[in-house]
This record gives sequence, C-alpha cells and structure tokens, in this order.
Amino acid sequence: MVKTVYYNILMNRRTIWFGKMRKACQLLFLLTFLLCGTVLNGIAQTTTNREIAMERPSLWSYEGGIKTGKIFKHRDEFLPDITERSFLYELNLVKSTNGQQLWNQYYAYPELGISFLYGQFGDREIFGRAYGIIPSIRLMQRYSKLKIHYHLGIGLSYVSRPFNAVTNPINNVVSSKFNNLTMLQLALAYQLSKQWQLLGTLSFTHYSNAKVQIPNLGINIPAFGLNLRYSPKGIAQKSDLIPQEKPRLEKRPWKFNLKIGHAFVEDGKYGGPRYSVFIGNAFLTKRISLVSQIQAGIEANYYEFIYHFIHNQVAFADKERLRSSKVAAYGGYEVLFGRISGVAQIGVYLYDPFLEKAFFYTKIGLQAYLHPTYQRQRKQWFVGVYLKTHYATADYAEMAIGYTF
Repeated sequence: MVKTVYYNILMNRRTIWFGKMRKACQLLFLLTFLLCGTVLNGIAQTTTNREIAMERPSLWSYEGGIKTGKIFKHRDEFLPDITERSFLYELNLVKSTNGQQLWNQYYAYPELGISFLYGQFGDREIFGRAYGIIPSIRLMQRYSKLKIHYHLGIGLSYVSRPFNAVTNPINNVVSSKFNNLTMLQLALAYQLSKQWQLLGTLSFTHYSNAKVQIPNLGINIPAFGLNLRYSPKGIAQKSDLIPQEKPRLEKRPWKFNLKIGHAFVEDGKYGGPRYSVFIGNAFLTKRISLVSQIQAGIEANYYEFIYHFIHNQVAFADKERLRSSKVAAYGGYEVLFGRISGVAQIGVYLYDPFLEKAFFYTKIGLQAYLHPTYQRQRKQWFVGVYLKTHYATADYAEMAIGYTF
C-alpha cells in the first residue's frame, strides 16, 4: 500500500514537471519565431537617408545546399562508434541589407536569413534524423566577383532518435527530441551571373539540450559542402549599398538594468525529476559605440535540486535555501544589430557554498529588444535566451526578460 501511494505521488510529480517542460518548449519556440520575425521584417528604419533607402529595397535570395561530415567524438564517455558520414541539407531564405537600418553600415551590410536544415545522421539506427530552423546573420567581405561569408545561426531542432534506456541505450550523446541547434560557417561565394552564386562552405553544427535532460554530451558535426543561390532581382552589389551619416554618441552614461530568468535542469540519472533554477541579475551597461556596449553586474542563482538534496540529506542544520544559491560578479560584451543583440559574459563566483562546479562560468545568448537599440538606449524591454556553461559542460539554458532604466 505504501509503495503504491509513493509510486502515485512520484508519477504525479513527473507529470507536473513534464507539463512545465512543454510550456517551456512552447515559450522557447515563441521566442525563436519572434527573433525570426524581427530578423526578416527589418522594421524601424532610421530617418537619415530613409527616403532614399526605401526607393532601393533590400534584395531577397533563395539558397539550397548540402554538407557532409562525421559526428565528432569529443569526450571519452562518448559511447557510440562513428562509422558513417552525416549529411545536412539546407534551404535558406536570405535578405541582403543595403542601408535601410543604420546598423547595417556598421557591420558592412550583412545578410539576414532563416535556414531550414534536415540532418541525415550517419549511424542512423543510433542517432536518427534531425529537422531544424535557424535564424542567422552573415557578415561579409566583398571583392569583385568573390565574397567571404562569416555565418552564425542559433535555432531549434527536432531529433528523431534520442537516448532511451530500453530502445536506444548507446546514444548517450543527445537525450531529448527538442534541442538547441547552433551553426558556425565560413563560405566563399563566387558570382556566376547577376542572379546566380556558388558557395563553398566549411561549417560546424551543434545539437544539444543544455542539460534540460541527461545524458547530454551533444552532437558536433564539422562539415564541408556546396550551396547554390538564386536572386530574382540580382544579388546585391556594392552599388546597391547606401551609406548613411553616422550619428555621434555625445553622452555615454552607465545605465541600470534588471533581468529575471528561469531554467530547467535534470539532476541525477536519466528520467529523474526536472528542477527549476531561478536567476536574477542587476547590472550596468555602457555604450562604447552605436552597435556595442559593455556590461558589469551581479547574478544570483537559486537551484531547486540543491535545496532538495540538502533538505533530504540534512546536509546543513539551517539556511538551506540560502546555501542552495550562488552569487557571482560578471563582465560582458554585447553586439547590437538593431533590435537583436548577441551577448557574451564571464563571471566569477563570490558565494557558492554547495556543489561547487568551477571557480568561474561563461554565458552566451541572444536578446530581442522592443525598440531599435540605436534609437533608444533607455526605457527598453528585452527578452533573451542564454546558455550557461562551466568549462565545456552545460549548466542550464535560460529564458529571461529584462528592462533597461
């Protein structure tokens, strides 16, 4: 009887946590599509040369390609043997910026896009297939008929064959069906004609759930490939670019920011309960240009799984919740692309009384602002997704909302 009651309570709790996970995935999807929409719509132009820019709209292109490479065994505990090559097929919708927004000029008129990626993994009986969507930005160097692309994309993916203790126990690399998908790519583009372009690519693609569910070593695929690009109105050239007068930042005071976030982590063995992590930040930002700023602040984390461990093991006599928290000081750098920004931070723990993993941590993320960052520096709402790591090990994936005063 007691065992039955305990089992029902445990199943009830797991159902609640899985419900929370579904809601978290829905929020993550919503944020991703918000970022996609912001990237592609390119709204809120500057007033400088706006009329001229609107007469020469940005040019759209369609691109398809294939990449091939082998999954990289990057850890000793990586169980599967990699015997076959993987193939990644992509379809891209690309928008060439030409000066409609002021930040375009600061980054040498980059390209924005959305990629739809289909992954046919080698050793398919272990890893299966993957389907993904990636908002991306491409920074470029332009020559007469050649362009060099530096491509960064972060999105979501669905993996068909994750770890399962019964049906797929050898796959200790990825354990959830929904995962983060990150792609870094270097491409050399050759202009075949006014409308056609051929691209040779070197890429690195990463699939991971950021420890929302374990095991989570992550799938890493270094690859090379070819893409073919078509633009009905012709691929943007230097003559299509519209220089704008760069306004001066006369005053660059420090601005105060508050941010609250939430994450899920799975602690212990596969299939164990998922616990919340609550994150709070108070930090200062200072613009060093129209498209970049530095950060300095304090971050506090409260780990629910640490609290339950302390409470159940009677590890401390008092202050259980306080001892389940961590406090760190950090510095960061943020690059701004209109309403979107990329953030990189490094922090040092000031208070970490229990289950210390490292002396310092790193965090990277994407943020979406309510207003263009070159038009408004204060009174700004923003949302973000971030990945916190200790060395090469993920701690959690965070969703957050913040405000700049």
